Amino acid sequence: ARALADDAAAGGADVAAVWEMLLEDAAEGDAGATDLRTLAELLLGDASSTACYGARAVLTEGAESACFRPSAKIENAFEARPVEVVAALRAKAAAEAEIEAKWRTLRERIATAGTGLVLEDEDEEVRGAFRA
Repeated sequence: ARALADDAAAGGADVAAVWEMLLEDAAEGDAGATDLRTLAELLLGDASSTACYGARAVLTEGAESACFRPSAKIENAFEARPVEVVAALRAKAAAEAEIEAKWRTLRERIATAGTGLVLEDEDEEVRGAFRA
């Protein structure tokens, strides 16, 4: 939990930096999966089992989880995703976050409006959500 919290506070900067480093290595011919212990050492400065658990959480659920995927070939290893895939996943996550923020704002308005919310004054997207 601490690794995820630290990652969120940093905006996934460490994961993005390691991803970029591994992409550079791949461009030089050193492509392939990186074992979890190495990633834990790079991300958290420690390769203990606790650090490996934290690194796995950060790589799969963290702010920059789009950068890596678990290796299908090697157990307890991750592969750096290509730049194009990461860009697409980041764009998708940003769009989903924007939609969620809009709905969260609407829910807050509804909660505080009581009977003062006039559906006819809302945009079509909101009116459609109430019809659904």
